[in-house]
Amino acid sequence: MPGLFNPVKEAHTMFKLPVKTLFASAVTLASPTLMAIEEITVSADFIDGSINQLAGSLSAVDDELLNRQVPQHLDGVLDALVNVSFSSAGSRGRFMQVRGVGDLEQFQDPKNYPSVVATLNGVELGDAGAALLFDVDQVSLARGPQATSQGAVGHAGALALRSVDADSERNYLQLGLGSDGLWQAGVAAGAALGDGAVRLALYQSSEDGQTRNLTLNRDDTAGRDEQLARLTASFKVTPLTEVGLTAQWLDADNGYDAWSLDDERATLSDQPGSDQLRHALVGVTVARTHYSGAVSEIMVSHSDGDSDYGYDADWVFVGFHEDADRATERFLRDKSHTALDLRWNSAVTGDSSFTAGLYLRRADEQLHYIYNSVFYGDFVSRGDYESEQQALYGQWRSERGALEWIAAARLERFSDDYRDSNAFDSSSDEWLRHWAVTANYRPGADQLWYARLAQSQKPGGINTSASANQVWMSPAFQAFTADKLRFDSEQLRSLELGYKWQSGDAELRATLFYNQRNNAQLESWMWDDGAGLWIGYLDSTTDADNYGLELEWQQGWGEQVSSYVNLGVLRTEVEAITSFDLDQWGFNQRRGRDQAKSPRYQYSAGINYRADRIAVELQLQGADNSYYGYYHDGQLPGYHLLNLFVSGELGGVELSLWGRNLADRDYAVHGLYFAGDPRTWINESYRQLAPGRSFGASARWQF
Repeated sequence: MPGLFNPVKEAHTMFKLPVKTLFASAVTLASPTLMAIEEITVSADFIDGSINQLAGSLSAVDDELLNRQVPQHLDGVLDALVNVSFSSAGSRGRFMQVRGVGDLEQFQDPKNYPSVVATLNGVELGDAGAALLFDVDQVSLARGPQATSQGAVGHAGALALRSVDADSERNYLQLGLGSDGLWQAGVAAGAALGDGAVRLALYQSSEDGQTRNLTLNRDDTAGRDEQLARLTASFKVTPLTEVGLTAQWLDADNGYDAWSLDDERATLSDQPGSDQLRHALVGVTVARTHYSGAVSEIMVSHSDGDSDYGYDADWVFVGFHEDADRATERFLRDKSHTALDLRWNSAVTGDSSFTAGLYLRRADEQLHYIYNSVFYGDFVSRGDYESEQQALYGQWRSERGALEWIAAARLERFSDDYRDSNAFDSSSDEWLRHWAVTANYRPGADQLWYARLAQSQKPGGINTSASANQVWMSPAFQAFTADKLRFDSEQLRSLELGYKWQSGDAELRATLFYNQRNNAQLESWMWDDGAGLWIGYLDSTTDADNYGLELEWQQGWGEQVSSYVNLGVLRTEVEAITSFDLDQWGFNQRRGRDQAKSPRYQYSAGINYRADRIAVELQLQGADNSYYGYYHDGQLPGYHLLNLFVSGELGGVELSLWGRNLADRDYAVHGLYFAGDPRTWINESYRQLAPGRSFGASARWQF
């Protein structure tokens, strides 16, 4: 193994997928000369190989597609990954769900444990709002439990961003303009330094957004202003020892003015909100290759994020209606976490090898909550949430002919402590057990059959908002929340059966999965009208089932044309959940209900044309409708989007033209349901709309 390991390039995530084409496509008519499908290399379960020869439902968006589509943020590419959805509830999509499992939003309750972890070069971001994609080489996804390698933060899946390698010769200046006042500027360059290399990327973007505030006569109250600096480095300090560094700073000064009583992009708020984030992270990896061929690694990381998130809670201006409130709600949050990962990768002995490691993590989240209301008065609280995690993990691999076995396990201790200014104090301590067993069968060099059985656990805890406010609740709600102040740890068991096949001009990947969720942690809300309290909480009093498939198919049509189709089918069912139904104005049990943010189908399909100096991609994306809560029957409508991307080279300049949502369809990235209009006080669904039609162009000069 000497000379093969680069800690920055490899990133040591659960997987890495440098691909030259986006996955999946439709079967087409044969032609005399077909476009070759380039091989996708993957690292999964600490094993390097072709994506079509490693188990698991893995997908990737590579640098070619990122350069052509020019997405600014991770939420700009998630629509291409099926059985993946996200919620915004802010200026960026930062709450992700995979196969129906994940978080929907965050207000008062702390969330140091997401269900879908996002990493940059192996370093946990801690806030997906910091996932800007400038100078990012690849975005990759592993669906299903990834807890044996990622811990409980990989309960439902893992998303990994990999930046351009420090030793890359791709030095460039990039400028871009677009609709809604968008402009972008960035520069990325690297240089050799001794026995290593360093790379610096600087980026800034600004846009007005598509919200028009009628009260203030402004069109920038939902605008974005984001700045990014990223430094990566890789050094060989001895012939057998390499050191990698990733450091990133993000400053986002974004507006938040998304909600309209008329469910449109024109708002009436007189105190528009903000979604500001200042986020820093640093990660260092030291890897030493021993003479036996084994590799030992030390990975240290730290991230810190300060956010200021708030909004006009009444959505209207003073004098709009005599029953209208004048209220604002604001969440000032400081989150940090530090992690140490010690890992030993053995040499291959006979037909077997193993990996073993120790993981330590400490996190802290402080919240300053401010609520000002004419109707309900002013309220201020402070909370401090600390958590610690220690884990031992290991994996064993054995290969005999066409059959390969992989077994992995992780024992994780989780403890936390919460206290706030309401004199509420709580703590917990529990052990989590994760494991996975995979069987791979390769009848030939171009085929793989696999089966994977895995278990993941997500820790329980205290519903801090419900607990701190129970004393103020009406008697009926006090009784209802008596067994909901604490939520139990969730256990997810997953079975996957898959098939992968590749030829010179086509490839197919298909996965069938079944998830059983015991004590499913489901996000819900209740409105106590007598006390004037909106209370969010996690309900773990029921079980749930999720099953479906992912299909990715790609084929060349000739030397210049290829197509792809990605299809996800998902069925989810909650056994029984009781909530306060706003329409029935009483407690109601729902049985067999679909889980929130779980569309029954998603797809992404497209046709690519490539000539010597031009590439064109016509893309169609869509999803079914889905519920977004358990206390009502409102749904987010499905959608079908048409996108067009053109890239080429002119006079040594790389040009990209993009058009998204060309049919200008309205679709939502988040939803609310309540009686919000003082003119009627009737329960209605309100949507936070995704961008309508948008277009732009960027130019990149290499130097």
